[in-house]
Amino acid sequence: LPLSSSPSHHTKMQSITFNSQNSPIAAYAASRLTTHHLNFLCSKDKNASLDASGVALENNNQQQEVFGNFALAAYLLNGTEFVHKASFSWVEFAIAFLRTTSLADLDQALQRVNHHLQMRTFLVADKLTIADLCVYEALKNNKQVNGYFARFGRDYTPHLMRYVDFIAHVPEVAFAETILNQTIKKKVSSDDILVMTSQSAYKINIPLPGAQYGRVVTRFPPEASGILHIGHGKALCINRFLADMWGGQMIFRFDDTNPAKEREEYEEGIIHDVNRLGIKYETFSHTSDHFQTIMDFAEKMLRDGNAYIDDTPKEEFTRRKQAGIESDCRTNSLEKNLKLWEEMKAGTEYGKTCCMRAKFDMSSTQKTLWDPVMMRCVPLPHARTGDKFKIYPTYDFACPIVDSIEGVTHALRTSEYTDRDVQYYRICDALGLRKPVIRAYSRISFYHTVMSKRKLQTLVDAGIVDGWDDPRFPTIRGLIRRGLTMEGFFQFVASQSSSVNVATLEWDALWSVNKKIIDPIAPRFTAIKQSELVVVDIEGVKTTTRQVPKHPQNPEVGHKTVYYTPSIYLSKEDAKLVKDGEEITLRNWGNVIMTEIQRDATTGEVLHMKGKLNPDGSAKTTTWRLTWLPKNDDLANVNLIEYDYLFSAKQPDLSNVIETYNKDSKKVYASSGTPELKKLQKSDIIQLERIGFFIVDVPFNAERPEDPIELIKVPEGGSLQQKKK
Repeated sequence: LPLSSSPSHHTKMQSITFNSQNSPIAAYAASRLTTHHLNFLCSKDKNASLDASGVALENNNQQQEVFGNFALAAYLLNGTEFVHKASFSWVEFAIAFLRTTSLADLDQALQRVNHHLQMRTFLVADKLTIADLCVYEALKNNKQVNGYFARFGRDYTPHLMRYVDFIAHVPEVAFAETILNQTIKKKVSSDDILVMTSQSAYKINIPLPGAQYGRVVTRFPPEASGILHIGHGKALCINRFLADMWGGQMIFRFDDTNPAKEREEYEEGIIHDVNRLGIKYETFSHTSDHFQTIMDFAEKMLRDGNAYIDDTPKEEFTRRKQAGIESDCRTNSLEKNLKLWEEMKAGTEYGKTCCMRAKFDMSSTQKTLWDPVMMRCVPLPHARTGDKFKIYPTYDFACPIVDSIEGVTHALRTSEYTDRDVQYYRICDALGLRKPVIRAYSRISFYHTVMSKRKLQTLVDAGIVDGWDDPRFPTIRGLIRRGLTMEGFFQFVASQSSSVNVATLEWDALWSVNKKIIDPIAPRFTAIKQSELVVVDIEGVKTTTRQVPKHPQNPEVGHKTVYYTPSIYLSKEDAKLVKDGEEITLRNWGNVIMTEIQRDATTGEVLHMKGKLNPDGSAKTTTWRLTWLPKNDDLANVNLIEYDYLFSAKQPDLSNVIETYNKDSKKVYASSGTPELKKLQKSDIIQLERIGFFIVDVPFNAERPEDPIELIKVPEGGSLQQKKK
């Protein structure tokens, strides 16, 4: 460690080792009191110390050399309010105290401190200083002190014991001691402990080389050329959760480098989806905020001979590249390159035929180094910069530049970009930029699903789906509309984070996680398809109501009103199970003995039923426990909507999504439901007993009571195709 001068805010420090007998409480607490980050690791070497050299502790031109464990604390606090001229003698005392071994010397030293603290809270002045940190550490690391306090402290050093307890509860000291104790116990670094104990509810298993707790900066850089789908959602969550785990920050940045593709409504839609997921970000930016800086860097590459302007037709360049032949423009003089650069900047007809290529390595085995395009002439107005620029950077050129200047420490992206990592770092090297660490994770893909924004746009434009929020779409808003909860999605992302191999998943993987979230809290109600209603007359019943729990295992969900009427409805499917004279159990009511069942003479279909209550009956003695509806005028008019895969094929034909989509992927069942359904709000998730989970898409409208409530079925995890079989 360079102990010759005070460090700046951005000073980088390596992991610092210490031995378990000399826990560096003062140094770690000092790092918390200042803006410095330290990462400690307990050494197996019992003789290890922080630093053997000294540092000059200065205050008002007075100096004192500090050695050993306290050198780093002195180094961090030099020139701050935590150094006072009266601190010197106490730091010296702490150094000497660590060497105290005899009980007599120990007693004398402790008595001295106790007497000094008789009328004081701190050792020096009226606030915490380095004196308190060093003396506290010396007391804690001297193994004889605890025994002394246990035997004599209350009688001989009560003021010192009060002081030790007080300093132990200073937040920075308490934090340092807790983390260092865990570091010793678990044999990992203090940063590892911070990550393990972070407040992030979702742990992402992606190592971040070089990460410093509190200094990690990630970024989520979507392009405003479509609405967020589940793949973007995974990227968003991974960046946010890793930042949270490391006590860091996330940048939400729009990659708006292509004015031909971006739309303002897409940007607004993406912001809406991010906010709906409840994902927070510390910084919001656009790549276009840095267009002028990127232009300057591009010109620097030209002047440094690391780039050239190429007017070779695209098809010709591709042919030559495949043959390993360099562009003739690669040998352009600087004067010619700058002249063509001006043509591009002006957006002339000739300028539009040119692009700027990096002059990297056409012979490399890494194809991303084969003189990639860095800037292209697109004389179109930009949503944020207007007509100011006629040249725009490619994502590959802009990304490392903006990542570096915005302070990104770890650039996380899907594994299909791994081949471009060398290009990313080559650009940083060429421009002399700080290089963020790139980490890869797996791209997410699902069977029966199209993820291409362009193909999804085709389906939207053709009117095949409701829009970008169609429940069959893999978009965030479509999945939420279908019943995906934030918690379910977050847990799913966390469970998928460790893989770097691209894999195609069944949707069951997502929906089974979601079911675990909604099952314990979804209130239970009843609905029956209108085509399936069968009337049952029950003898001796008067119309009444009763309050029953909405959820049989979770009373916190609340209560609902159950309506009891002389006639009720069963479903035809249930009615055909019942035999004449059989006793059944009606849920939330009791037992009924079926005294008469009328059936169609030809089909055997149940037409009407009669029964009588058996107040003494038990559900334990019956075969069937059936759901039912009261027969009254207040039943809810409900449409139950069930969606299948938008594409029946596991691997959809992307060449013609209009012709190959599943035309039978949406079914609507007109149904009747309990009156309680009219109280539901949009996006409420419920369970219709013995049918499944549903989310309210269109709630009851008191001004138009004839309009049906619309409920969308929430998948539960079993494969749709398997269920059909």
